[in-house]
Amino acid sequence: MPETITSIEKENNALKRQIESLQKDFSKLQIMIESKESPKQDGASKETKAQMHSFQTSLDFVSNEYDTLNAFQIEAKNEFKKLNSRLTEIAMKVNDVGDALEQIQHRKEDDRPSPIICKFVRRNSKVIVTKQRRETNKVNPSVRIFDHLTPKNQQILFEAKGFKARNDYQYCSTKNSAVYLRKYANFRAIRINELHDLLRLQNSNYVPSS
Repeated sequence: MPETITSIEKENNALKRQIESLQKDFSKLQIMIESKESPKQDGASKETKAQMHSFQTSLDFVSNEYDTLNAFQIEAKNEFKKLNSRLTEIAMKVNDVGDALEQIQHRKEDDRPSPIICKFVRRNSKVIVTKQRRETNKVNPSVRIFDHLTPKNQQILFEAKGFKARNDYQYCSTKNSAVYLRKYANFRAIRINELHDLLRLQNSNYVPSS
């Protein structure tokens, strides 16, 4: 069953909450690492003074262990910074998706499903989908990709298709980034420049300028 805008918003909000929880966990981890660093240094220093003369071998062992722990703490901090940076990047992308969802108008005409607006995050994905645009005709004649149209003309095309169905027009097409309506095959195509052209077209004497 296709996902609705509401279900996508719920999933997006759930992901936001998970990211916020991870950010809190990362903050706690950073505090724990920093709080344990100083005591280890003090302990190593005291043990070094106590065994300086009589337990040189043990001191060397402790010193090596401290160096290993210190190196681990440095590496852990670096990895923490990388993970935190990545988490921030993911959170920003989630916010972008949320903003895009909020901008989609919840519109529905008759029994037809609402239009779905896709925003490609990766350019390669868009290229792959665009290359397959011809195959959509074999799957469902109502599926089209109009990435060559401006957002304004995409909206005009959506409204023009509804106008075509309501007013028994036979053709609604695009050419050179423009939208056209044709009543019958032997009639000339009418270019739709603005949304209000559709309202005026209700009057058969009106012809939008080309």
